[in-house]
Amino acid sequence: MRRRLGRRGGFLVAWGILFVLYGVGLFVQPLPEAPHATFLLHEMIPPPIRAVLWVVSGLVALRYALARNPARDIPGYLALGAMPCVRMASYAVAWVVHLALGGSYGDPRGWVSTVFYAVFVATVVLVAGWAERPPAVNVGAEDEAP
Repeated sequence: MRRRLGRRGGFLVAWGILFVLYGVGLFVQPLPEAPHATFLLHEMIPPPIRAVLWVVSGLVALRYALARNPARDIPGYLALGAMPCVRMASYAVAWVVHLALGGSYGDPRGWVSTVFYAVFVATVVLVAGWAERPPAVNVGAEDEAP
């Protein structure tokens, strides 16, 4: 299986499963809403829709995991980057609102979550840029005759 997936495909499978499980977890036990004053834009999306978006992102990644051609697995990487980008932008806006309004509104720790999701996105971008190694060929096995 490892030879069939390659490194890029393995990443898509691992993170695709992670996203599907996170989305299912949001269905089973939704996260508590943040206090109204935190101003998190991603929480304006209804929880069931957020859960579906995480699951669909994961399923798209799983679908493209077997592509082996870096030009064909791009939709999988775009899907993995989408939801973390939404969260990253949401927390960044909440932090900027906190700074702009003198701390009475927004999220004072929004920068921490912004960095966390930025690392998610950076990892996806980094792996998406990897060149896939061609499968190893065992030359010696064919040359040996009994």
